[in-house]
Amino acid sequence: KEEETIIATDLTSAVATMSPSATACSAEHSAPPNAESFVGRLLSDDDDAIRALCAGCAPEDSTQSAREQLAASLALDGPADPSLNIGTDEAAQVVAHFCMHHGADTRTSRTMIDVLLLLQPTPSPCDLWLCLAALVRRFAPVALLPGAGHAILYLCRLFESLLLFHDPEIALLLKRAGVSAELYCLPWLCTAHATGMADLMTVLHVWDRWADGGEPLDPVFLGLARLSLCRDELLLCGPVPELAQLLHTSLGTKQHATERVADAALRRAADLKSVTPLSFLKRLQDALLRPTPEAPAAAKAPAPEAPLAGAAGPSASGGYPRAEAKVEEQTKKGPAWAKNIGQRASGWLRRAGDGAAPLPAKASTPPGRPTVEPIACMKVEAQDVMMLETVKERHFDRVREEVARRSSAEVDESADGGGTSPSHKDAVVAAPDSGSDVCRLVPRLIDLRNTGEVHRLGIKGVKAVDVTKRSCAADFVQWSTQKKIDFSNYGLMPMHVLLTSVGTMNADQESFLKTVLMSHVAGLCVLSGGYASLEPFFISGGPDGAGTGGGPGFDTQAAQAALAAGAQDAQKLLHKGVTGLQLLWEKAPSRKELKERLAVAQGKNESSLGETFERAPLPPLEALLAAGTVAPAQLEDAASLSGPAASASAPAAEAEASQTGET
Repeated sequence: KEEETIIATDLTSAVATMSPSATACSAEHSAPPNAESFVGRLLSDDDDAIRALCAGCAPEDSTQSAREQLAASLALDGPADPSLNIGTDEAAQVVAHFCMHHGADTRTSRTMIDVLLLLQPTPSPCDLWLCLAALVRRFAPVALLPGAGHAILYLCRLFESLLLFHDPEIALLLKRAGVSAELYCLPWLCTAHATGMADLMTVLHVWDRWADGGEPLDPVFLGLARLSLCRDELLLCGPVPELAQLLHTSLGTKQHATERVADAALRRAADLKSVTPLSFLKRLQDALLRPTPEAPAAAKAPAPEAPLAGAAGPSASGGYPRAEAKVEEQTKKGPAWAKNIGQRASGWLRRAGDGAAPLPAKASTPPGRPTVEPIACMKVEAQDVMMLETVKERHFDRVREEVARRSSAEVDESADGGGTSPSHKDAVVAAPDSGSDVCRLVPRLIDLRNTGEVHRLGIKGVKAVDVTKRSCAADFVQWSTQKKIDFSNYGLMPMHVLLTSVGTMNADQESFLKTVLMSHVAGLCVLSGGYASLEPFFISGGPDGAGTGGGPGFDTQAAQAALAAGAQDAQKLLHKGVTGLQLLWEKAPSRKELKERLAVAQGKNESSLGETFERAPLPPLEALLAAGTVAPAQLEDAASLSGPAASASAPAAEAEASQTGET
C-alpha cells in the first residue's frame, strides 16, 4: 500500500509538471454581466413567472406587484441567524428567507448567492432572491426536494450509464478505482457547478450562457464535458486508490476554471447532448424534474446526500429541524450506510475558493454496503432505432446535395479559369454543422439472438452476431471502428443497439458485451423490450404495401389470429397427405402376387425367343478376292490353314446331320 501511495504521488506531481501551474495560468475574465440584463433574461420579464416563484412566501395583495410583495416579506424577516454560519449581511438574509420557504440547504444556497453578487451593479435583495429561486428551480431542482437521497442515487446511476455510453474507458477506470459517481456528481446536481469550480467569475460566465436557452440537463452534460477534459490525467494515474483525490483536484484547479476552458466545455457538452439517445434524455430529465417518491430498483448503491430542505427555525447544523427530521426518517428506512451520506458529501459542499479538503485514500466500508456496484448499460427504446430515417434525411441527404452543389460550382469555376472551390472532404465535414442541432446518432441494430430465431424472425438491415463464436467480439470491434471512421466524416456517431429476444441477456451475450466494452467501444446500448418492442414498427413486404406488416393502425391480435389459422390449415393439409400415403401403401400388391406376376412375365419372354432372325452367311472367298478386299497371298494362307481343319471336321458334320434328321 505504501508503494502504491508513492507511485500515485509521483504521478500526481508529474501531471502538475506537465501542465501549467495554477499560479502561472491566470484567468483572463471578460467584463462581468450586467445585472439588469442578466435578471431580465433569466426571468423573461414575466410578472406571472415572478409571482409563481414568490408563491407562498409573500402576502397576497392585489394592489402590489410580486417584487413589492417579496421586498416586504424580506423586510419582515430581519437579519439571518448567526448560528447558520452564512454571515449577517443582506445576502445572508436572502439565503435564510429562501431556505425557510423553499427548503434548500443554507450553505449551498450561500455559495450560489456569492456568484450572483459578482453582477455589476450589485443586484438588490429582491433580485438576488428571484435569481436564486430561478436558478435552483431551473438548473438544480433536486436541491429543493425534502430528502433527495434516493433521487441523487438514481441520477448518479444514470450518469454512470451515460459515461459508459460516451467514454467506456474512463467509466471502467473509475469503477475499478472504486470512485462512485456520488463523489463528483453532487456539486453539479445541487449547485449547478457553483461548488467545485475554483473561480466564481467563471461560474457566473457559465450561468450567463445558460440564461437565454438553458435547460435542467445542461449541468449534467457540462459535468460530463469537464470530466472528459481531464481524462488524460486520469488515464495517466490509473486505477489507484488516490484517483478520487486526483479527480477532485483536477476539477477544482484554476486552469480548469478559466473562461476559455469553460467555453470549450460548453461546446463539448452541446456535442455530447446531440449524440445521446432521446429516450435516455427523457429519462434523465424525468429523474430531475419528476423523481419517484421511493428509491428505484437500480439505485441501491450508497450516495452522499446534502443536508437539503428545511422550514421553521434554524438549527446548529445549518439546516432546519423539519427538513432534517424528514431526511432522518428516510435514512432510517434505508440501509445502514445511508446514515453516513452527509459526512461523505461534506468535502464537496464547500464554498468555492476555499482550500480543497483532502479526501481519504479509501473510505471505510460500513457493514452491508457493496464495495463495487456494477455499471448498468444504457437502455433505449424502439423510437431511437426509428430515428435512422430522420438522420439520413437531415445529414446524409444534405451532405450529398452540398457535395453536388460544390462539385458543379468547381466545374463552372474551372471552366471560367477562376479559383478552386472547397474539396469533397471539406463539403462532407461542413454540411452537417450548418445550423443543425438535432440528434447526430446513427442507430444500427446488432442482433445477438440465436441463429434459429434470427432465421425465423429476421429483420432487414440488422447486423447479426453469433455470440457463440470465439472471434465474435474481435470481429465486432474491428467493424465498429471502421463505422466510427466512416460516420465521423459526416459529423455523426454510430449507436450500436443490441437486440435480444426479450430485452435481457444470457451468459454468452453478457460475455460478448463485457469483451466489447473492455475494448473501449463507445455507443453501446440495449434495446428495452427486445424483439417485441419493434413489432409495432414493422411494415408489410407485399407489393401493395398493406397486410400484416405493422405500421400505423396495425392490429397485432388480428395478425396473430391469421397466422394461427394459416398454421392450422397447413396442419390439415399435411394430415391429408400422410393419410393418402397410407392408403396407397394399403392398396399396393403383396410380395406373393408380385412373384406370380414376375413368373408369368418370364414365361412370355421365353416363348417369344424363337421368332428372332438368324445370322446372315459369310461371303465366299472368291467374292472377297474379286472385290479386292483380300489379297491372293492372304487367300492362300487362309486356305492352307483351313484345309486340314475342314477335312478333319467333315465326318463330324455328316454324323451331326444324320443325327439331326433322326430327331
